[in-house]
Amino acid sequence: MENETLGYLATRFNHLLSEMFSFKVVATPQEMVARFADALPMKWSGFMKILKRTGSWTD
Repeated sequence: MENETLGYLATRFNHLLSEMFSFKVVATPQEMVARFADALPMKWSGFMKILKRTGSWTD
C-alpha cells in the first residue's frame, strides 16, 4: 500500500499470518520472510539489494 509505514505493514502481515494459521495454511519461515520482503515498498529495494549482495539474505 502506498505510503504505508513499516509498522503498519508488519501489523497487517502478522494479521495475514494469523489468518493463514487459522485455515491451516503452512508456510516455512523462509517463505514468510520472502513474502514480507516482497511486500516492502520500493524505497526498501536498495536495502534488500545490499542484503542479497552481502549474502545476508537468502531466498
